Amino acid sequence: MQTTRQVVVYGSASRGHSPIGRIDYGAVLEVTPTDLKKGCKKGWVRLAEKGFVCSKDLAETTKPATASPADNPNIDEGIERYVVTRGGAMSFQNKAHFQRRNPYRFLYRGTVLAVKRTIERGGSLYLVTRDGQYVHGENVQRMNPVWSLGHLVRAEQFVVGYVIDDETPVYEAPDADAPIVRNMEKFETIVHDRLLNSVDDWVALPSGGYVSDASVARVREVDSSFRPQSDEKWIAVDLQEQIVAAYVGGRLVYVALASTGKKGNTETGTFRVKWKRRLQTMNLYGGHLRVDDVSWVMYYIPQRGFALHSAWHRDFGHPVSHGCVNLPRDDARWLYEWVAPTSAPYESENFHSDFEKGTRVIVF
Repeated sequence: MQTTRQVVVYGSASRGHSPIGRIDYGAVLEVTPTDLKKGCKKGWVRLAEKGFVCSKDLAETTKPATASPADNPNIDEGIERYVVTRGGAMSFQNKAHFQRRNPYRFLYRGTVLAVKRTIERGGSLYLVTRDGQYVHGENVQRMNPVWSLGHLVRAEQFVVGYVIDDETPVYEAPDADAPIVRNMEKFETIVHDRLLNSVDDWVALPSGGYVSDASVARVREVDSSFRPQSDEKWIAVDLQEQIVAAYVGGRLVYVALASTGKKGNTETGTFRVKWKRRLQTMNLYGGHLRVDDVSWVMYYIPQRGFALHSAWHRDFGHPVSHGCVNLPRDDARWLYEWVAPTSAPYESENFHSDFEKGTRVIVF
């Protein structure tokens, strides 16, 4: 069956419960018919992986099961990212408006565009975005994304820290006047069998030498007041170190470098993943500031727009966001597919519900 519009997924064959997910238009589903029709005259069907949908928005098809084209996880293929710089940029809603010079919206500095091609008109550069808008390219800069900085944790050794600055000096002793024995590159990882400590603002490297604690993001212990169940999945977001760590019980399973709110506005506390969206364009200030095609979005304070999600900059390890927790794209995807509520490949969105609570997120 293929969806003819966006459909809602319920945990049981009843509209009396809160939705557990949504599926976008064009997805092809494997379903099993049921005899249940309460609240759905055409009958409920059971999805292969979980949940029920009303068949009124489904059509017969011989196509193999697949996700909606709108949720294509490879949406970045053939796309380049550009950021609008100082001075801003004028956009045109579509080709016809561009040809008639009918402007659509002025884009503020910081807007991130998903660009499929560039063109020249009248000696000026224009960007054509994935959704068909045209943007004047005078004040834009091509981005060079970092796709992944995350690491699965092995039992015997794991990544305990990241270098977050270019050409970070390693000193012979914990003293800025000591001889420099070598330099470490940005995003270089530090591997050890136990967590690193900082003493008087210096970190002793397992391989020898010392680096300034300010140049290293370290995995740290979470406050012992949080005592998870032995099999509970949970995520720790360390604002001081700009580290996101995934745990099962007390066991660390994944580490990634992140970026949180540049104004210290990423709220601390204990939350749950309440809403997951596979893909969305984020807008601020009436669309004058936007980020195209943000993928693997996990809202833990949805009413305030705070989420873990993908980003395309190279400033991980430093606070740069508007308040969300930025992650390299592939690390955001790993977490999205790991956390609850679980996501079937064809689902566009998922929700915390009585059927499945969202994974706990500890921000400290």
